[in-house]
Amino acid sequence: MGRILRLLIFIGAASALIGCMGSTAKTRFAREYSCPESQVSVTRLGGGAYRMTGCGQTATYTCISPEGSPTVTCVHD
Repeated sequence: MGRILRLLIFIGAASALIGCMGSTAKTRFAREYSCPESQVSVTRLGGGAYRMTGCGQTATYTCISPEGSPTVTCVHD
């Protein structure tokens, strides 16, 4: 039972991190393109990459989180 619980916790944490990465990229896009976050749509491309679209602009960001760190860094490709 302990293995199943650990697996479920890992899956939950990974899902939260993926959501956090998309949110971090969305915030960065909004700031860089002077576009309200409410007008930015996020498409997950896989491998830590996200496509942001809003205010007539599109950009791709790659996000990483160093192992064991709660910090997410997203860079514009």
